[in-house]
Amino acid sequence: MVVYDFAEDELEFAGALNLPSAHLGDLLTIHPIFQRPNIRCTDSEYEAIKPSLRLASTYLSSSEHQVFWQTILFGHRQQLPNTPYWSQIFRPNPPFRIEHYNAFSALLVEMRGMFLFRFGACDQRYGVEPWGMTQGWNRAAVDPTWQSPPGIDGLCSVITLGGEFLEGAVSAYNLVRTATAPLPSRTISLILRQQFFFAVTTVHELAHAMNNTRRGDRDEPDPFFEDHRRAEIGYAWEAFVHGGQTCQIHGSRSCDCGLYFSAWPPGAESNETIGPAPLTGYGINRRASRKLRDGGGGGAAARASRVHWLTWVLGRVWNTEYVIPMSHIQKLHTRHFWEVEFRRFGMSELRIPKTMGLRWGNSSRVARFGAGAGAGAGAGAGNGNGNAGSVSGGSSRDYSADEEGRVWRG
Repeated sequence: MVVYDFAEDELEFAGALNLPSAHLGDLLTIHPIFQRPNIRCTDSEYEAIKPSLRLASTYLSSSEHQVFWQTILFGHRQQLPNTPYWSQIFRPNPPFRIEHYNAFSALLVEMRGMFLFRFGACDQRYGVEPWGMTQGWNRAAVDPTWQSPPGIDGLCSVITLGGEFLEGAVSAYNLVRTATAPLPSRTISLILRQQFFFAVTTVHELAHAMNNTRRGDRDEPDPFFEDHRRAEIGYAWEAFVHGGQTCQIHGSRSCDCGLYFSAWPPGAESNETIGPAPLTGYGINRRASRKLRDGGGGGAAARASRVHWLTWVLGRVWNTEYVIPMSHIQKLHTRHFWEVEFRRFGMSELRIPKTMGLRWGNSSRVARFGAGAGAGAGAGAGNGNGNAGSVSGGSSRDYSADEEGRVWRG
C-alpha cells in the first residue's frame, strides 16, 4: 500500500479526527480588539465567528502571553551586521513584572482602533493563496479620527482573513442552531478544528499588525525574533505559544483531514524560504557567509548562515510533522483549562503533544510504503529528492538514514 502524508487509519488511531466526548466549549470573553466595530461583516456573521474570536482572545489575556506582545511593542531591536534592512528583536531588559499586567492590558485595549479585520481573497504569494494577509496603513484602520496611544506611533493595519473561515463558521453556526438532535462527535470535532485554526490564523496576523505599530515603512521586513533563523513574526508567535506552526493535513482547507504542527523555524533548505530573507539563502553575501560560518558572528545571523552552508554541503535537512490530537484542541475551548490548568502550569500546557509524526527530508514529501494500520509506524522510502516516514510518540531513535537519504524503521 502506498500513501502520501498521513493515512486515515493512522489519523483515527492518533485521535486527530474524532473525540467521542467532543463538545463546543464554554469560553465567554471576546477581547476589545476583536469586538464588533473592528470586524467587517454582518451581525449574523459576527455571531457565527464568536467562538473563534473567544479562543483568539485567550492568547491576549494572560501575563504569560503578554511576554510576546511586550517584546513586539517594547523589545530591544538591533540591526544585523552587513544587512542594514534586517533586525533582531529581544525581550525587554529589565523584563516586565507582574505588576505591569494591568497597565499593558489597558494599552492593548487602547490600541484597538489600529486594527481592522475583514474577509476575502488574499493575494497569492509563493504560488498559493495564504489564509491571511496583513497590510500596513498610515492612518487609523477603524476610525480616521482615532488617536494612537502615547509611544505607539507606527502603522495601523488591515487584516484580511480567507473567506473560507467565514463560510465555514456560518455553516457550522447554522448547523448547530438548527439541529434537532445532538450532533455526532465527529461533526463537533471538525467544528472545533476549524475554530482552532481560525483563531490561530487570526492571532498570527495580529502579530504582524502589532509589529506594524513599530514600523514607519510598509516595506520594512519582519525582525528576527530572538534567536530564530527566519524572520516571520506570525510564525514566531505560533512557536512561542504552541511550539511550532499549525497547518492542515493534505492541505485540506476545510480541516476535514485534521491538523498538524511542525517546528518553527523549519529545517533551512537551500531552495526554501519565507520571503527573500538574506540569512536563509537568498541574497546572502558569500564573504559574510564564510565569516559567520567560521565563527565571525553570533546569534541568528551565524546560525542561519551555518545551517544554510551545512545544507548546501550535506544536501539534506529533516522535518517532522506531528498530528494535533483532538483532545488538545478540545481543552483549549474550555474555561476550566484557562482558569485552572493554564494558571497552575503555565505555557507548557499550550505545547502541542507529539503523539504521531511524519518525517520528511528536503523540500518534497514522497510516498511512504508499508504504512501500519493504527500505529502509523510504516517504513519510509524514497528517492534522492526527498522522502518521508512515520514517527510514533515523538521519538526519532528508531530511525536511521542510509547513504541515499532513505529512512527505515529499525
